[in-house]
Amino acid sequence: MSLKVNLIYKKVKENIVEQIREQIDILDLIREYVPMVKRSGINSYKACCPFHQEKTPSFTINPDKGFFYCFGCQSGGDIFTFLMKIENLSFNEAVRKLAERAGIDYHNEETMTEEERARLNLYKLMTFAGDFYHKQLFSEHGAQARTYIKDRNLSKETADKFMLGLSLSGGLSAVAQKAGFSVNELKQVGLISQASGNDIFRNRLMFPIANHRGEIVAFGGRILGEGQPKYLNSPDTPLFSKSRILYALNFAGPSIRKKGRAVLLEGYMDVIASHQAGISYCVAPLGTSFNEGHAKLLKRYTDSVTILFDPDSAGQKASLRTALILLENGFYVNVAVFPDGLDH
Repeated sequence: MSLKVNLIYKKVKENIVEQIREQIDILDLIREYVPMVKRSGINSYKACCPFHQEKTPSFTINPDKGFFYCFGCQSGGDIFTFLMKIENLSFNEAVRKLAERAGIDYHNEETMTEEERARLNLYKLMTFAGDFYHKQLFSEHGAQARTYIKDRNLSKETADKFMLGLSLSGGLSAVAQKAGFSVNELKQVGLISQASGNDIFRNRLMFPIANHRGEIVAFGGRILGEGQPKYLNSPDTPLFSKSRILYALNFAGPSIRKKGRAVLLEGYMDVIASHQAGISYCVAPLGTSFNEGHAKLLKRYTDSVTILFDPDSAGQKASLRTALILLENGFYVNVAVFPDGLDH
C-alpha cells in the first residue's frame, strides 16, 4: 500500500473515531458492563472497578469529558480504552464494535494487522462449523438427535436459537477445506486432531459455545448412544478459554442486568430448558469448576447470584466452592436445591 493511500486511510480512521466519540456516551456504555453506577458529584459518577477487586468504589466516570479513571488500579481512558480492556479487544476491534453501535459504516479489513486478520478468519471458521452442524441436525441423518431433543421437551425454535447441531462420523474437515479454510486453522480451533487430522467431534449432539458478544468460540458435544466421554468440550484455543466463558451469557446478559441477578446452573440442557421456560437469566460454567475469572465476568452484569447445581454430593460440594469464590468477589449469594425428583 502506498504512503498516500496509507495517509488517506489514517485520516478516514481518525474522522470515524471522532464521530464515534461524539455519538456514544461513555456513561451509557459503562453502565452496560458495570452494575451500581451512582452519581458522586455534579459531573461525575462512581462504581466499584470492573478491572480489580474492591469493596469501596474508586472507579470514576466523567461523561462531560468522556473518560473514566480508577484511583485503585490507575486504569483510565476513553470509550475505546474501556471496551478494549473490558472485552480484551484490539483497538481496531473496539472501533468496529463501537462504530456498529453508533450506526457508522466502518469497513477496515485493509488496515487490520496480520494477527487481527488471522483471528477474524478463525471466528469465520467457527461460524461456518456451527452452520454445518446445525444443518446436519435437520438433515435425513439427524433423526436420532432430533428424537433426543424432542424427548428433552425442547422446541425447534429453541434448537434454532441455540444453534444445536449434529456431528456425524466425519465430514466437517473436508467441507471446511473446500470452503477455503486450512488444516492449520481447523487444528487451531480444536475441530480436528493435531495428530491424525480427523474430526474431533463424531456422532454427537453439538452445542455451540459463544462468548458474551455472541461469537462462536468453541463447541460442546454430547455422545449419541453408548460411548465415553459423555460430554466433550473444545480444548482451549486462541478464541476460547473455558475458565473465562459462561454458557449462554450472550443470551442471558440483558436479562441478568434487567433482573439484577443471575442463576448458575451446571449443564447445557439445564440452561437451555430454563431459557425456553422464560427464565432467561441462567448461565453455566463449562467443563471446569467455577473460578475467579467467571466471577469477574459475572460482576460486569450483577452482584447477586443464585447457585442451583445438582443435588448429589458432587453438586453440593461444587455449590459450596462456588459460593465461597463469589463471596470473596463481593457477590450476594443464594444456594438453592432441586426438590426431590425434579432434577433431570
